[in-house]
Amino acid sequence: KRWIAAVRNSGQMSGGTSNVPVRDGSLTNAQNTSGPVRQKGIVAVVKATSRTGFIRPIDRSEKVFFHFASVAPFKARGDPVVGDNVDFILQMDGNRRVAKDVLYLQDGAVQFERIIEQDVPG
Repeated sequence: KRWIAAVRNSGQMSGGTSNVPVRDGSLTNAQNTSGPVRQKGIVAVVKATSRTGFIRPIDRSEKVFFHFASVAPFKARGDPVVGDNVDFILQMDGNRRVAKDVLYLQDGAVQFERIIEQDVPG
């Protein structure tokens, strides 16, 4: 028999969204045209010299660019580091998606789901 299993990491899971561009350049959920939709992800790459990085969103495979200036200041935190849990608004900047209004989240707030396909006896 062939089974597909979902393995979840710790923390809360947020569902994916179907996004469409709106006039201000932000992306909104197709069912919610009232404004931009906040998304969750984890900081995957940090380039300290250029003060930029990439976020791995929970609902898409490609990483999203961000600039440190887009990260909301937080007194107890310094610059973003790989592994930070974040919340952001996805916007279009020309032909690429960028994260704006990036907020730090509590560790463990972002959870990814991995689908494992393998033969399982049973």
